[in-house]
Amino acid sequence: MARTAHSRIFHTMHGKLEKIAAMPLTEKENEDLKKLIKDRVDNYPNLESMVAAGRLIYKSGWYEATSKEAYDAIIQYATSIRVSKEGKAQIKVARVSKRLKALAGKL
Repeated sequence: MARTAHSRIFHTMHGKLEKIAAMPLTEKENEDLKKLIKDRVDNYPNLESMVAAGRLIYKSGWYEATSKEAYDAIIQYATSIRVSKEGKAQIKVARVSKRLKALAGKL
C-alpha cells in the first residue's frame, strides 16, 4: 500500500489496520512555511547577470563561483556539486520553480 502525505496505514498489535492522520500545522508553523516559500522565491539569484558581471563562470550546465559572496548566493539552490580538474567547486543550480513562484504570489 502506498503512503500519502496526509495519512499512513499500518498494522496494530492485533493485526488490524489502523489509519493515522497527520497533525495539522499550527498557526506559527503555517506562517513560517509561508515566509520560507516567499524568501526562497524572492531571493533566487539572477544567474545571467552574475555570469555577465564575472561573479560566476558557466560551463556546460555547471557554475563556478569566483568569490565567496557568489558561492553563498547560489549554494542554497544547488542540486549537485562536483570538483573540476582544476580543483574548483562546480555547482548545478535548480531552476526557478514556476509552481513555487505561483504559490508565493497567492500567499
